[in-house]
Amino acid sequence: MSTKSLPVIDRFYLILAGVLIALLFLITFTLRGVFSAVKTAAEIDKSLTGPKIGVDLDKLNQAYQAVFEKQNISLDLAR
Repeated sequence: MSTKSLPVIDRFYLILAGVLIALLFLITFTLRGVFSAVKTAAEIDKSLTGPKIGVDLDKLNQAYQAVFEKQNISLDLAR
């Protein structure tokens, strides 16, 4: 009879496999939670925005004039 011995698995590889499986579960639940939070954050509640969403053109024109059509104050440093 031939007596071939099977290779023995080291204890290191058993621990490594256990740690990798634990990390797999941890990463799976973490990513699931993150993507669930992103999905929830992406949903917009229509009741918060109100019935009318628009731009008030008078206020927009006033802001434009205040920024771009103001008089420049020059400094006279020649004195």
